Amino acid sequence: MIHINLDPYDVEADDNGIVYISSGSGQHTRVESYDSQTGGVLSSQDIIQQHLIAMNTSHDKLYRLSTWASPRTMASYSIENGRLNAGIRSPYHGDYNLTQDVTISPDGKYIFNGSGHIFRATSVDSADMKYYGRLDRAYNAIAFDIANGELYTASDKKFIQAYDYGFMEPIYQLETYGVPQKMFYRSADDTLLIFSAVQLGKSSSEMLGLEKIYYDAEM
Repeated sequence: MIHINLDPYDVEADDNGIVYISSGSGQHTRVESYDSQTGGVLSSQDIIQQHLIAMNTSHDKLYRLSTWASPRTMASYSIENGRLNAGIRSPYHGDYNLTQDVTISPDGKYIFNGSGHIFRATSVDSADMKYYGRLDRAYNAIAFDIANGELYTASDKKFIQAYDYGFMEPIYQLETYGVPQKMFYRSADDTLLIFSAVQLGKSSSEMLGLEKIYYDAEM
C-alpha cells in the first residue's frame, strides 16, 4: 500500500512495478508515475481531470482519453525508465464522436474506441494516434484473438460480432444467453470468456453470469 497526494481516477502499471495514476478532480491537475515499492513520485505531467489512461504493450507509452471535457480527445506520454515525458496531443480535435473507452490491441498496433473508431499506436510521434479505420458498429465490450486473426465486440444485444483482425471486416456472429458486459480471450485453451447480464426464468432482476465459447483453433 502506498499513500499518494492525488485523487485517483484511472490506473495502469508495468512489469517493473511502476504505477501510473490520473487524477479525478481538480480540473487542471496531474497524471503521475510512482515506484510501488517506495511510494515515491517518479514523474508528474499536466492533465485535465477524469482522463482514462491505457498503456501500450511495450510499456513505453501511456495514452489518455478525456471523459469530462468536450469534445473528447486523446493524447499520449512517452515513458522512459518509468518517467512520463510531456504529453503529445492527438492530431484530431472533435473530429470523431468518441465514447468513454480506450483499448490498446494486444499486439500494440491500434487504439480502439467504443464508437468503433480505430487509430494507430506507434512510437513514431508523427504517425501516432492517426486515424486507421472504423468497425461497422459501436460496441461496449471487446476482446482479441490476435494469434488466430480475430477480434470480437458486443453491444446491448445478445450476440457477439466477430471480425477479421487483418481487414477489420465482420465475418460471423455468435449468440449469447445474456447481454455481454466484458469479454476476454484466453489463448491457453482458446476460450472466449463473457461476463453477461442475464435474467433467470421470470425474474425481473438481472444477474451477472459467466459464459464460455470454446474454439477448435488449429495453427
